[in-house]
Amino acid sequence: MRFTAALTGLFMIVLIWSTATSAETGLEPPPPPDIRVLIDISGSMKKNDPNNLRRPALNLITQLAPEGSTAGVWTFGQYVNELVRHRPVDAAWRELARSKADEINSVALFTNIGGVLETSFDDFVEGRDYSNTHFILLTDGVVDISKETGINVSERQRIIGDILQKYRTAGAKIHTIALSRNADSVLLDRLALDTGGIATLAETSEDLTRVFLQAFERAAPAEEIPIENNAFEIDSNVEEFTALIFRDAGSKAIGLVEPGGRTFTRADKPEYVNWYQDKGYDLITIKRPFEGEWQLDGELGKGSRVTVVSNLRMLVSPLPATFFAGDVLELETGFFQDGEIVTDRNFLSLIAIDVTIRNQAGKAGTKRITEDKSPPADGVFRESISKLRDVGRYEVLVSADGKTFKRQARQRIELSPPLSVELEATGTGEDTAYRIIARALSKNIDTETSGLIARIRAPDGGNLIKSLVRNEALDQWEMEVEPVRGEGLYDVSLRFEGKTRSGLDFRFEPENVTAEFPRQEASPNEYRSLVSGEAIAEVNETLADTSATSEAPPPPSEEPVAEAAPEEPAIPVIDPEAIAAAQVEQAAAEESVTEDASGMPSWLLWALIGGGTFLVLAALGGWAFMRKK
Repeated sequence: MRFTAALTGLFMIVLIWSTATSAETGLEPPPPPDIRVLIDISGSMKKNDPNNLRRPALNLITQLAPEGSTAGVWTFGQYVNELVRHRPVDAAWRELARSKADEINSVALFTNIGGVLETSFDDFVEGRDYSNTHFILLTDGVVDISKETGINVSERQRIIGDILQKYRTAGAKIHTIALSRNADSVLLDRLALDTGGIATLAETSEDLTRVFLQAFERAAPAEEIPIENNAFEIDSNVEEFTALIFRDAGSKAIGLVEPGGRTFTRADKPEYVNWYQDKGYDLITIKRPFEGEWQLDGELGKGSRVTVVSNLRMLVSPLPATFFAGDVLELETGFFQDGEIVTDRNFLSLIAIDVTIRNQAGKAGTKRITEDKSPPADGVFRESISKLRDVGRYEVLVSADGKTFKRQARQRIELSPPLSVELEATGTGEDTAYRIIARALSKNIDTETSGLIARIRAPDGGNLIKSLVRNEALDQWEMEVEPVRGEGLYDVSLRFEGKTRSGLDFRFEPENVTAEFPRQEASPNEYRSLVSGEAIAEVNETLADTSATSEAPPPPSEEPVAEAAPEEPAIPVIDPEAIAAAQVEQAAAEESVTEDASGMPSWLLWALIGGGTFLVLAALGGWAFMRKK
């Protein structure tokens, strides 16, 4: 029901007509992409990718890379190797990449993620635009460059600090693929989120090809023709099409039937049909194809599609890879002929454009956005996407039927939790360290009026209350969990008290943490998220209402405003009885928190403690101020 309601709100779409050019709207063909693939070859890959399915996954990417783009492939373990030289894509480069894919193995000793991120970006120049440069990082592990725990911890911090900052400055995107639940998903999510990329988990190595394709589509989106009942229609504007057909295990070979009725197979085809086959898929490319209906003979696996190179191109503006509840996403769609946007009203009025949004569970909603027969004067159809609030991945499919042609374009976007709370548990023995880091990811959260409180239950049964300290330089809250009451288990409960920028309050309780002092000698470094999509649902409900409650600021006045004389600061007046009552409340609350080991006190007690502390501090501040005056 929630998804249905979300789609109802989503498709309250307003088409805005204007006379702006495509350059002014930003809707124009993007430059050729720069794609850099980084592949883990550490020894653990023997377990997580026993059949070495990284090879066919890489082959798919290198075969699909468009002419005119630039690409390169690096492998990494202890050392970094440029497997396929970074250069413009052509037939010779593809052939080289295909032969080099056979060298991918699982023999390296370490996992040098920082090294491969630096080496593959050694052409970085301050001030240059790398916004269309995409790094696809595949790994199954964690930062591991030494047998000494402290060195790995420092290297991970260097990646999050200096290396990630370079990518952000350049505008380059990092798309991460975790090939194991044991991978450092916190780090991989951070790399993707902070650079505008996508982070994906491949549950099994069999998923690798499809997951690689999702990352590739963010780097090089392609225009498609819909497949309906195993058939697709080629119009006179199509100069080339590529059919990517995924095959499920045990399915029979695919046949391709041209409009005249002739059937092609991989073993029986004319020279103008380029047919590449690898484990799990067929890739069929035909230049200057016959106009009419083509058919696919066989069972099509999930994700199969037909992409085209066409003189008539439907262009859809890219949506952000990640967004948050309360965000409004603007989508623009236009048609280009010979590189120029089409504004002919007679042509545009014949086109029916549908937008379909599908969630991870397969539920979908479709809305036609061309009900009005009066097309936009500048040829750009606009709509706003909002009201989505369930954490997860969505597919946005824009389909156009122009009577004599069909086009479609798909994008995958991720609605992420609006804040992150992460646990870092590192070291062993005397070097044991626990650190909690929280960040507000959504711009709709007011960081100045939000914060986190931690309640720590010590091994001796006592309780401690601490606030996470705001680090403005890193734009995050931080807290060290320390063994102030001796060795043993420290149970940490957290609460986030937040406020949206529109003034709405919300509360969120991340997962609890158990910190053991000292950690066992065999314990690896642990990095764990304390936020789940289910737990954040109520927060997203509040944030989704932000756009509805936010009011635009009043327009600036054209008349000059007289500058008011500075006022004397007001002296606060605190009732002495109120001070005494607050002190009594504070002492009683602290005694209860320290001595009550039978169970967790209610959050009301926390509010009481905070309120009492505030009054005492305010009173002392007022007293000091009056003495100074």
